[in-house]
Amino acid sequence: MAVLSNQAGINLTISKLQLIEISWDENEIVLENADEEFLSGYIDKNMKEPELVPIIQNAYNQIIKRRPLIAKNVSFTLPTQLFEFVELPIDDLLTKEDLADHLNWEFSVLFPHKDPSDLLLRYFEIGSYDYLNTKKILTAAIEKRILGSIHKFCVNNNLTLRFVDNVHFAANLLISPNYFSENYLSIYSDDDFYTLMIFEKGKPKFFKSFEDQDLNSVIAKIHADVQKYAAGHGVKFSKIFLSGESVSEHAVMIIDDHFKLEIHKINPFVNLKTSANVFKKDLINNKSHSFTAPVGIAARIS
Repeated sequence: MAVLSNQAGINLTISKLQLIEISWDENEIVLENADEEFLSGYIDKNMKEPELVPIIQNAYNQIIKRRPLIAKNVSFTLPTQLFEFVELPIDDLLTKEDLADHLNWEFSVLFPHKDPSDLLLRYFEIGSYDYLNTKKILTAAIEKRILGSIHKFCVNNNLTLRFVDNVHFAANLLISPNYFSENYLSIYSDDDFYTLMIFEKGKPKFFKSFEDQDLNSVIAKIHADVQKYAAGHGVKFSKIFLSGESVSEHAVMIIDDHFKLEIHKINPFVNLKTSANVFKKDLINNKSHSFTAPVGIAARIS
């Protein structure tokens, strides 16, 4: 393996900042730090840079007081609440340039109070429609000013920003390719906010978010959507992958009662060697699944 520099992953939820740092020791990945700190206030998609940067900075300062960061490269995962998700029908004959223009037009119609040029769009194909030459794409949009705030934080701290991604997308990076021949579900949850992704043969096909403080209610809604999708597409699912702060043992029991499928709580530390200098070993032992996204983004190659 080539010699790689230390990498950091930061997961920003609406209420806390989580940081991990990894290094490489010959053929082993070493966990150098796993820590978290509550933010001084809740964040939302309307927050401006003068508010957002200090909130991130204050939580980061508390973490590096306990163990300074060695890595100069950092990647961020951001909560789904900061994104707009839209499923759209697209003519599959469109060129890349025409598609970009079409998406900007779609977002100008769906969100007339926003300027499409202020949004950064990411999309991927999730299926096809019954009518000719038309495919489904899932589009995730985030305000460029939010990404600008993340970049400014990195500049202020002499850090190089590598990647920024949605928290659930990053968590899915740790699902083993061994399962890519199967149909499975991925559920991520933080701050009483749940997201569901459906995969067929390892390819994402469906995304939906749910916000409900009643655990039984939200799992019932997720189950209903999965059943509807399964019936409409003639597929069966073999496994559920769970990650995020809210994936408690109680939640696992309720999910099991509804789905009766094999459940995997993703442990991002299972293949990592733990440094003796890790400050909060209790987080590794008791809350491993909540660090799935920052580990996934830190270990991302491209």
